[in-house]
Amino acid sequence: LRANGGEDWQERIFQTGGFASHQIALSGGSEQVDYYISGNYYTQTGAIVDQTYDRYAIRAKLNANPTKKLGLGFNIYGSYEERVGARANVGNAVTFDPATSAFDENGEYNFTSLKNVATGALNPLVTARNNTNERFDDQLIASGYFSYDLAEGLELHVSGGLELLNRSQNNYTPILVNSIGSATVRSGEVSRLQNTNRLTYKKEFGQHGLQIDAIHEQQAITRDSVIATASGFFSDNTTYKNLSLGAIQNTGTAIANEGLQSFAGRVNYSFANRFLLTGTLRVDGSSKFPNDPWGVFPSGSFAWKISEETFMENVRQIDNLKLRVSHGITGSQAIGAFASVPIPLVDNNLNYPFEGEALTVGFAPPNRRASPDLTWEQTAQTNLGLDVGLWTSKVSFSADYYYKKTSDLLLLVTSSEFLGANIINRNVGEVENRGFEVALSLTPIETNDFSINSIISFSKNDNKVLSLVDGTPIELGQEYITNTFPVNPTRVEVGLPISSFRGYIFEGVYQLGEEDEAASFGREVGDAKYRDINGDGNITTDDITAIGDGNADFTWGWNTTISYKGLSLNFLVLGSQGNDVYNFTKGRQLSLGAQTFHAVHVDEKNKWTPENPSNIPKRRTGTHLLSSQFLEDGSFIRLKNLSVSYTFGKNDLLKNVDFIESLRLYT
Repeated sequence: LRANGGEDWQERIFQTGGFASHQIALSGGSEQVDYYISGNYYTQTGAIVDQTYDRYAIRAKLNANPTKKLGLGFNIYGSYEERVGARANVGNAVTFDPATSAFDENGEYNFTSLKNVATGALNPLVTARNNTNERFDDQLIASGYFSYDLAEGLELHVSGGLELLNRSQNNYTPILVNSIGSATVRSGEVSRLQNTNRLTYKKEFGQHGLQIDAIHEQQAITRDSVIATASGFFSDNTTYKNLSLGAIQNTGTAIANEGLQSFAGRVNYSFANRFLLTGTLRVDGSSKFPNDPWGVFPSGSFAWKISEETFMENVRQIDNLKLRVSHGITGSQAIGAFASVPIPLVDNNLNYPFEGEALTVGFAPPNRRASPDLTWEQTAQTNLGLDVGLWTSKVSFSADYYYKKTSDLLLLVTSSEFLGANIINRNVGEVENRGFEVALSLTPIETNDFSINSIISFSKNDNKVLSLVDGTPIELGQEYITNTFPVNPTRVEVGLPISSFRGYIFEGVYQLGEEDEAASFGREVGDAKYRDINGDGNITTDDITAIGDGNADFTWGWNTTISYKGLSLNFLVLGSQGNDVYNFTKGRQLSLGAQTFHAVHVDEKNKWTPENPSNIPKRRTGTHLLSSQFLEDGSFIRLKNLSVSYTFGKNDLLKNVDFIESLRLYT
């Protein structure tokens, strides 16, 4: 390849990104007023060629206590963001013909494979370097509050916030790339208004402590957008900046409103700093559920500080021992504003010239059915916890066990197409999560000059689908279409985790001596062998089954800091064990798919031949299916962060430098 001008396409597409951040801040104040103002500029180059990101931001805070009873505060944040760079076709980059160089001898693009092998896929560098993709975001977040002591122990706190987001996105594909030139201009606005009103009563009498909160919250969100497209440009000179030059032009608009009203009451009670009790009742009303908007969500918790009991006074090794238990219900409204309403389809392709007249705007029946009884998804969770501190907390330990059950799942369900409108949002089924989390903190050495602190955490979660409507599985994701049978890589199925992977079970390759068995399935030696699940003597979609789980058996972390005088070392190690990964990239690099890709994976060097009877199939045809061959163990141990720093004290270099408050160097 090197001798004949070959190409490492990943080297062409990927690059090492870098970033820089610059900030200046000013703060000050008195007992009555304090303020903070900062400005920040952040810039980053992406891991894909010609991609950049820039952000300019300013933040200001002001708090004031003009009287003993009155408190005021204001916070404002504004930012401007630029994202520039076309989305590169990484799938093409990892499968494109490595025998074709990016440019010819005249410096012009080689648009497709020179050998005409596989498909006419486009040189991935063409779109990455020539397509225009720009996104600009303006954001303003402002909030304020005031609090007032109405009477002894009684406080009113009122806060409000506003968020405004303006987004514009411009795309242009030049004639060089698609022969016609096409442009898209999008703009959208999102506004959020939020208000919280809280009345708090606090009282202590003897060994008793009481706090009561009455809360009202409200939120309103408006989203609107405009999109305009054009194609058929005679020149690339104006790109997206003058859509009127395109031969074909389309426009569209959309608007969505949603609102939320919430009421909550909360009681906190403590006795002798040993028994802590909290009870909350929350009621939320959402505009997304027109017929059943209200959800009621209670919760409660209890804690016992055993270390405060008199019988623990002589147990000096234990300075903290707490037992915790809690149970509560939360709600989710994670669907679109009009998810329960059928909306007719409007598209230029539906327009029609009646009796030779100009085009009349056309409509089509919605493909989504109405779901007026849609309501809140609910999650009930029970938690048991234990906290232990030993030897003035040089050793701290916490353990939690939880059980979480989610019911009335909000999912988009697809039914048979003969129904016409065959998709509907529904409250379907139940899912459970159960597991535990453990954390151990150790400080074996702590002196004025030298200290070691280490935190080790471990967690395990088991997820399972308990029920679905009629027990019917729900397909997720896009079908991966091979030459013969399509496969949905994931689906929701009763009795299995939500992240279950599906496919055929790969059993190696038909070897010499297995000619008859291979022929019975329409295959030959050297072809991939799959398990006949139903035993009907054929490999069909009935043989697709669960083959893996994307959830880890357990995860862990280890964070340690070692300090000696001004010198400090910190490292963070993370681990995951037992999670499967579906390696679609490997499948594409082995030319798996309805389209044929270049076989550029290293396994090709070991594919089956009579002289090399390996378990790598000899050819990539309709006999090769999405299967457990492409499922891999995703377990890992990662050194996520390593830092070394030195902090100069006033007795070091800074003792004669009055204008430097602190100085720290780190890598």
